[in-house]
Amino acid sequence: MEERIKETILNASLFWKAFVANSLIILIGGTAAVLVARDLIQPSAIQEATVYIVAAVTISLFANYVVLRVAFLPLQALRNTVLAFLRGDLTVRAERSVIGAPQVNDLADILNVILDKLQDYTGTIEAKNEQLRRLSAQVITAQEEERRRISRELHDEASQNLTSLMLGYKMLESSKDLEEVRDRVADLKIITGQAMDEIRKLAWELRPTALDDLGLAPALRGYVKEFERQMPAAIKFKVVGVKDRLAPELETVLYRAVQEALTNVARHSQANSVDVSLVQQDRVVVATVQDNGAGFNAGEVLDGTGDQRGMGLIGMRERAALVGGQVEIESKPGSGTRITVTVPLEFNGEDHGED
Repeated sequence: MEERIKETILNASLFWKAFVANSLIILIGGTAAVLVARDLIQPSAIQEATVYIVAAVTISLFANYVVLRVAFLPLQALRNTVLAFLRGDLTVRAERSVIGAPQVNDLADILNVILDKLQDYTGTIEAKNEQLRRLSAQVITAQEEERRRISRELHDEASQNLTSLMLGYKMLESSKDLEEVRDRVADLKIITGQAMDEIRKLAWELRPTALDDLGLAPALRGYVKEFERQMPAAIKFKVVGVKDRLAPELETVLYRAVQEALTNVARHSQANSVDVSLVQQDRVVVATVQDNGAGFNAGEVLDGTGDQRGMGLIGMRERAALVGGQVEIESKPGSGTRITVTVPLEFNGEDHGED
């Protein structure tokens, strides 16, 4: 019983605590007044005095309730403001009260500042979530497009070459002239070489074995050399300070960043000169791809509503952020593009030498 009373008192609102406390004071005062009246007033007037005292106590209790209720209205309004914000009304704000104490109005101002910051933060989170949803949808679309492209290339190139091989072998079986056999074997060698090149190309795009076997610098050098053969642009590649193997995660991030940047150059830039560099200095590794092409409005492309290039650049930033790195994109129409990816060597808290 005592525990229940104690819990009820502790859980009561501030208004009721103040009202009960003031009421007890008033009741104690009224009781004391009645006791004093019995000693000071004549017995014939005690009843009348008691009636007046009880009436005064009743009026005081009522006035106490009304005054406290009015005094606590500004605090109740602040509470309702917070509850409305928590229910999702981000525009609700506390109002200054003409009947509130200066401290309560100061509290309302402070609360409004906090709600403004929370609204900005919530808006930023919602914008990020919306951008993430768009990016996820774009990633899924890009994956499907990449699967279709690989499937198409396998069918159009490798599959056709393999079919030609099968037909060539059947024709070879029926050949009786040695010179004809030699000619057909020569043709089959060419077709076999083409099929191997196509399969090797697809495998390289999916995951270059050089990145696992030799490391970042040799893998990029091979990729740049192969890429230069496929586009009409002069590509310069240089490596400065990168001597040891990096953490596998860092090598993958930097390789994919350069791959994405060069892919965008081929698809969008119309450049005839590209500089690719890989530099290790001051405990960071910096990969840079710069072209003299058409350029683009970086802000519009990176807002999440851009084209395939924008999706790739956003993905590049996301991958770099996973290893504590950052991506800087400098471009404007007609002035070329410079993409710089910087990642820290301390990604795993230690140096990563060659295995």
